[in-house]
Amino acid sequence: MSPTNRSFKFMLLLVVFWTTASLLLPSTQGLAAAARKKKNNNKSGGGGGSKNNKKPSSRASTNRGFAEPPPTLDQTLASFRTRLPDNDDPATVPCPCGIHGTSYAECCQPYHLGELQCTTPLRVLQTRYSAFTYRLIGHIIATTHPKCREYMDDKIAWANSLNKNGMFDSFDFVGLQVLKQEEREQQQKDEEHSGLDPNVAYINFQVTLRGRSSTTANTATSTNDAIGVAGKETIVQERSQFLKDTATGVWTYSGGDVRSQVQGLEDTQLNT
Repeated sequence: MSPTNRSFKFMLLLVVFWTTASLLLPSTQGLAAAARKKKNNNKSGGGGGSKNNKKPSSRASTNRGFAEPPPTLDQTLASFRTRLPDNDDPATVPCPCGIHGTSYAECCQPYHLGELQCTTPLRVLQTRYSAFTYRLIGHIIATTHPKCREYMDDKIAWANSLNKNGMFDSFDFVGLQVLKQEEREQQQKDEEHSGLDPNVAYINFQVTLRGRSSTTANTATSTNDAIGVAGKETIVQERSQFLKDTATGVWTYSGGDVRSQVQGLEDTQLNT
């Protein structure tokens, strides 16, 4: 074969090679890209191996946002223990307030159940005393005026606070005695206003408490045993203020000055 013919065949082979290469190149690039994509997917867990990229289950998605709601005030109050008499008919149990000598069902129970409202300051005092005796926190909250320093807007937090340390659990309630009622008292000269106010009332009263011992209480009262007040009676006097809601005629407790008759503390105001 002449050099010319060999040169021609060589050039022809080169043309065929480059033509074939140019036709295969797109497919080769596509295969390479697909290979790279598959490799990247395997690294990132696209094939299902990564927990971070795992699709949430339908159950998890369904439960999200449906947690159990917080307890209501009524549910919170219902969870507290009381000191109501066990298995006794309220119609046969003397009312703790003791003023009228009537049964609990006839006297304070309808107020504790919300069936009646206190339309006199004396009824507020009586029903609150009975509520403290029986550990009925809801009535204490319901009969407290917003101006009272113990008042809290968060009723659930307030109820929990009373349940923890505001219900005199270390004492038995022995008796209530009303000393003086001043339903339209002349204001003191040093006060800004003077005159009679029919919507303000004052009652002076005293409560007798008896320290509970650890053997008679449902809860531990070792502190009473330690300081020697278990079984002993203590008298606490208070001059309470009550305010009337002019729209409803309902009275509520708005505060008071508390003094103890414990020897050595007779002239000490306890809640200053």
